[in-house]
Amino acid sequence: MGRHDHYDEDESYRSEASYIGRKLKKKLRVCGCGCGIVLLLATVLIVLVLTGIISGAKTWVVPALRGIGSQLPKNIPLPEGMRLPALPPGILKLTPEEQIQLGREVAKQEGIDQKAFVDPTIDATATRLVKALPAQYRGPQGSGWEWRFRGVRTTEGTVNAIALPGGKVYLYDGLLKLTENNPDQIALVLGHEMAHVVEEHYAEQLRSAGLLQTAVDLMGGGAEGGEGQGQSGEVIRLLATKLGKQVVSMQLSQSVEFQADALGMQFMRNAGYDPKRGLRILERMDQLAQLKGAGNPMLGCIFSTHPPMPERLQKLQQQISTP
Repeated sequence: MGRHDHYDEDESYRSEASYIGRKLKKKLRVCGCGCGIVLLLATVLIVLVLTGIISGAKTWVVPALRGIGSQLPKNIPLPEGMRLPALPPGILKLTPEEQIQLGREVAKQEGIDQKAFVDPTIDATATRLVKALPAQYRGPQGSGWEWRFRGVRTTEGTVNAIALPGGKVYLYDGLLKLTENNPDQIALVLGHEMAHVVEEHYAEQLRSAGLLQTAVDLMGGGAEGGEGQGQSGEVIRLLATKLGKQVVSMQLSQSVEFQADALGMQFMRNAGYDPKRGLRILERMDQLAQLKGAGNPMLGCIFSTHPPMPERLQKLQQQISTP
């Protein structure tokens, strides 16, 4: 009799647990469905705002998305059969094609191409460097980066080199003179600038510094004339006309500059240039900075925006000695 009573008690517990389990599953299904519907409605609202259908709200919606995006849980399962619409790709991020367009616009707006000239040594060196680029650095599939290498004339003989997003690289006349047209030294400089392009350093800095958001704000919440390429084209034109000088003189982090040094040396090695001879240009630049002062206008922004030259030389020498 005692064992029979114990058996009934166990059955009662099992029945109650089963009942609670069924109720819990039902509540979870309802909760999951409710969360899914909320996600669907929120996503539809975001799509309408970002594509310009609901105008005037992008200036507060996009910053909010950037602020909370990293905190959203990932891979939330939706109820069976439910699908969310895809968000517009590349929110506040420039595609390689858009970077090429931005480089063209900035060069035109800032008058850099008007001062540019073709130099045989720059041209020959650049051709070898581009040809030796590893496949993963060749840029957008099909067209690739829009490489263009030129010297730049200045009245004060500026010692500087810059790369614009998309592939335009400029070596200023003061720095070209300092290299004495030595291909190894020119290869080191061009390789460094090419590394900024292929790693999309400037495009990422534009985004993280808020300049892309500034361009969107200047548009007043949206661009007329359609969606997609038309809207991104308007952002790029605003970046070039309103913020072109900031793009040209953009300051990158020291870690990014060290990365460009290392990758640029890899590029020049791949192309058959001598890294040890190439380092001579950095030594000369360091000597010039000590003589003239790093803040001298003729040195452009190359010393104010780059890591200390002794540190750069030390890291590159270590890279050379590493098999």
